[in-house]
Amino acid sequence: MKISLYQFCVAGIAVYIIVRRSIMFFRRIQNQSFLKFISVLMIWGGIAVFALWPSLAREITYALGMGENLNTIIFIAFIVLFTLVFRLLTLIERLESDITSIIRKDALSTLLPTKLRKGTQDEK
Repeated sequence: MKISLYQFCVAGIAVYIIVRRSIMFFRRIQNQSFLKFISVLMIWGGIAVFALWPSLAREITYALGMGENLNTIIFIAFIVLFTLVFRLLTLIERLESDITSIIRKDALSTLLPTKLRKGTQDEK
């Protein structure tokens, strides 16, 4: 099997990302959760495997009964990616809502004691 420069570069980048994320996970840098770590391993590991053995994708689609159409795997990958993007958007919207409510509560808790103090000073 002859490996082209393109295959070598893609596999090298995938291995670099896997190693870097593994170090980040084991050192607990940037709140790396176990789910994120496994996702990175699966995605970039798959990219490295398919870069080094491109005929494997055809064999997988044939074994799953999808024929020899490589577009099927690409289509399934897009479905998974869009699902993940929508999931991330939902999480971001929820975080924004939580941050907004926390900031409002903090602002009100700071504002109310100040007004109460001013009101008691005016009465004296």
